[in-house]
Amino acid sequence: WDAPAPMLLSAGVPKDATMAWLRPHGFALPLDPLFVIQWVGFFAMGVGAVTGLRLALGELVTAEAMPAYSPGILYLVVVPGLALSMLASAWTSLVDTQDPVARSSPHARNVAQTLQWGETVIDSCSQVCRVCSVRVDDTTYHCKRCNKCVIGFDHHCRWLNTCIGQANYRLFAILLTLGLLTAATACGLTGLAWYSGIRTALAPPHQVFLSCYLVLLVIILFCLLSLAWFHIKLAYYGLSTHDYLMMRGEQRWAVTGGPAGSSGSG
Repeated sequence: WDAPAPMLLSAGVPKDATMAWLRPHGFALPLDPLFVIQWVGFFAMGVGAVTGLRLALGELVTAEAMPAYSPGILYLVVVPGLALSMLASAWTSLVDTQDPVARSSPHARNVAQTLQWGETVIDSCSQVCRVCSVRVDDTTYHCKRCNKCVIGFDHHCRWLNTCIGQANYRLFAILLTLGLLTAATACGLTGLAWYSGIRTALAPPHQVFLSCYLVLLVIILFCLLSLAWFHIKLAYYGLSTHDYLMMRGEQRWAVTGGPAGSSGSG
């Protein structure tokens, strides 16, 4: 092949990277800023739960403003749920989502192939990827951010710094479910503590913490609920995220006459 072509500029892609580069998993450097924010959020929730929330609950239970079992919910549901969510997140990011056919192919990758947003690199007739130089499954797409073919491609998740596909979609669903249950429980417990603190004149530092922590949890819960509802609808209609985005792009193109756009694959 000719000299390697440059990679498309995108978050999580090395500066000056060429088409010889590909991302093996979500923890491969460089890390997407959203991936870093996710892990900072995990640790912020954990530290907040075992420090500020624990202390506030202890004071409220002592004042008989909350049931004696309230700390038990924190230790038996919220903390383990958060730990399992972190484990599921790491596992989902570490799975190699590359199409096994492309991974084991004896053919050299075409590193001279250039990528363009909105342009496919998999031939629609032969199903041969012009980068991976192999015939792939009809559910496989070449992610332009990871620079590899992903079987059962759903979407590239910047929060996990990896693609979600056949190899890790179930893990992604488990992560989403765990996150929802943990965030909902923590939100309910913190909301009850915040309300009880107002009624019993909880110490100002504890009340300020509960207010800030509750706002954070509400934001997280809203985002997770929106994402879960979106994927439930996709499952109902038998669509992947990529299929949905491409359909929306084609509809927009039909209306505006502009390009259909891209989901980062092809």
